[in-house]
Amino acid sequence: MKAQDGPSRRRVLRLLPAVPVAAVSLPAKAVPPAPLRMTTMQVEPFGVIEKSGRLSGIYVDLSTMLARESGVVIDDSVVPYPRAMAMMASGDADLIMSITNSKLAAVARPLALLYTSDVVLMGRGGASFASLADAHGRTVAYIRGAEHSLEFNADGAIAKHEIINFRQGVKMLLEGRVDGVIGLRQSLLYVLRELGLPRKALGRALVLGQREAWLYMSRKAPSQEAAPLLARTANAMRERGAVKAVMDGYFGSLWPE
Repeated sequence: MKAQDGPSRRRVLRLLPAVPVAAVSLPAKAVPPAPLRMTTMQVEPFGVIEKSGRLSGIYVDLSTMLARESGVVIDDSVVPYPRAMAMMASGDADLIMSITNSKLAAVARPLALLYTSDVVLMGRGGASFASLADAHGRTVAYIRGAEHSLEFNADGAIAKHEIINFRQGVKMLLEGRVDGVIGLRQSLLYVLRELGLPRKALGRALVLGQREAWLYMSRKAPSQEAAPLLARTANAMRERGAVKAVMDGYFGSLWPE
């Protein structure tokens, strides 16, 4: 009997449709996104190259946190601001944290808001600007390529002097080589403190407006599929106060305004 059943069973099996291997395979393990290159502007205290070569600063700390919490490998570099913009445009960098910028808007897409900050114009101690018009005929330092204030950038009555970072601008202001410096309020006061000078060394801050800082991804980045994950992670960091906590670590003890 068993000898007869064997061939019969084999004939039945031959008549059954073949099942594709893929249909019974286990789900493939998700492939992690390829490493991404973060470029950070060499502007205190956002991006700093220490004497040892170690990178530090607000954006470096946030990049480290973003990589750890998202699981995406991020390689950091710190370069002068104009070069950072050029790297995003050429595709030599994939990510950047920066205030809003028309150059970035053309080559990158914003993923997540990080913070909002006042943009101010400051003169030397004992002098102040009541309005932007007070700067007409005077020389004001600004970081080359930055768009801290579109009104300032468009005002042809103001003599503009390019600088590479806020430390250079504050030192030039105190030496009388320029009449004012424009930038983020906390950054200018941070540099003043790092120089060991009192708050009164600079005049009252004229608030020109506010600028948002965002995490951007280059449109040429090879791992575009990582964008939603990075956006969710950065948004979660901001919403739970982690971004503010990092910034407070640098700015928390500055003079109140």
